[in-house]
Amino acid sequence: LVSTAGKDSAAVKLYLEIGSLYDANDPAVALLYLRKAAQVSREIDYSPGNLKTMRSLANVFRIQGQFDSTLHYYRQASLLSEKGSDSLNIGISLFNIGSTYRIIAKLDSALHYCLQGSKLIEAYGDKSAQAKMNNGMQLLYYYLPNYEKAISYGEKAVQQAREIKDDNLLLQSLSNLSMSYKDLQQLDRSISVLREALKLAEKAGDIYAESAILVNLGGVYLEKKDYVKLRKYAL
Repeated sequence: LVSTAGKDSAAVKLYLEIGSLYDANDPAVALLYLRKAAQVSREIDYSPGNLKTMRSLANVFRIQGQFDSTLHYYRQASLLSEKGSDSLNIGISLFNIGSTYRIIAKLDSALHYCLQGSKLIEAYGDKSAQAKMNNGMQLLYYYLPNYEKAISYGEKAVQQAREIKDDNLLLQSLSNLSMSYKDLQQLDRSISVLREALKLAEKAGDIYAESAILVNLGGVYLEKKDYVKLRKYAL
C-alpha cells in the first residue's frame, strides 16, 4: 500500500498503522514511518494526523526508555491541542506528561501534570479517556504511596473498563489494583483480581502480561506463606 500512497489523510493513517506494528520490536522502522506521517501531516495541514503522530513518537521513545524524547513529543502534542482549543486532548497530553514523570520517579511533577490533565478529561465526559485516566491515577497514588486513593481510582477504572468492554484496559486495571490490595494485606482480594486478569491475558494470548500476573500471584502467596502455591506460580 505504501508504494501507491499519495499525500493525503489516508497515507498518514497508513504510516501510523505501520508504525504501531513495529513500535515494540523494531523502533527504527517505526520511527521511519512515523516521521513520514509527520511530514505528510504538515504538508497537507492535517491536524489530527499531526497530533496522533506526536503521541505515537512519544510512545516509541517511552518503550525504549528515552524519556527526554518522550516528554518532548508529549509536549508537542500538548501545544497542538492548545492551538486547536481541544480540551480533551490538552487533558490527555498533560496526563501523558505526568505519567512519564511518574515512570522516572519525579512524583511531584507527575502529580502536578496528572491532576491538571485529569480535570480536563473528567469534564469532557469521554468514558474511555476517563477509564485510562483512572488507571493512571491509581498507579501514581500507588507509588506516592497512598494505597487507599490508589484503590479508589483503581476500582473506578475497573468498573469503567467493564462498561466500555475494553478487555485490555480491564486487564491492566485489575493487575494494578492487585498491588494496592496486596500492600494493604487484603490478600484474598488481590488474588481474586489477579485470577480474573490472568484469564483475560490467556484469552488475549498476551504472554508478557500472563507472566507478569503469575509473578504477582507468586508474590501474594509469599505474603500468605503458602509456599506450595508460590512455587507453582513462580515456576
